[in-house]
Amino acid sequence: MLAEIFEVFSSLWLVGDMALDIVTTEGFFSEKEYAFFWASMAALFLPIVIGGLVIWCYLSKARLWDEHCENDWCCLMICLPCYWLITWPLCAAGFAILWIISPLLHFIQALFFVFGVKPFGGKRESRIQGENLSRFWLFVLILKICEQLLEAFPQMLINIIYLDKRWHQLSEWQIAKLVISSIFSCGSFIMFITGNVYKCV
Repeated sequence: MLAEIFEVFSSLWLVGDMALDIVTTEGFFSEKEYAFFWASMAALFLPIVIGGLVIWCYLSKARLWDEHCENDWCCLMICLPCYWLITWPLCAAGFAILWIISPLLHFIQALFFVFGVKPFGGKRESRIQGENLSRFWLFVLILKICEQLLEAFPQMLINIIYLDKRWHQLSEWQIAKLVISSIFSCGSFIMFITGNVYKCV
């Protein structure tokens, strides 16, 4: 039961972290701290770029090479670049949309944990178990990796650097906001590592 509670808690924590990162980024813009604003924006969009690439690789795995090309030179010089230019932006756009609703997906997965439903080895058998649930599990894991490694950790570093450079120029509210955001980002990073280590052992 402790593992299920941890999953729900970490999902809610992740939602709070994402919301605070957006608030912090908007704060950099309103305070005309454009260097920190663009760094924070890059941290927000990096997961979309990397996640879109990962999804593209997953969806196109061996499909083009095995099914559509007999000539390796043709694939390398013509088919593959065209395929990449068309499909990767679509995957990135789709991942961006799913990124927006990812807090809901995290919470849905946490509820599966609470009710003992997993792709394999769950406490309960359910009709939804199977290949589609395994794909959903994998996709949510990719979302978590992108959020907690590629976005939370850089945001934490940006906040800490900003606090170090501007501490004496900030109001108590601004300091509190940045400190809380840093705590949430650090917590997301730590919970991702500890949660997955616990699952492995």
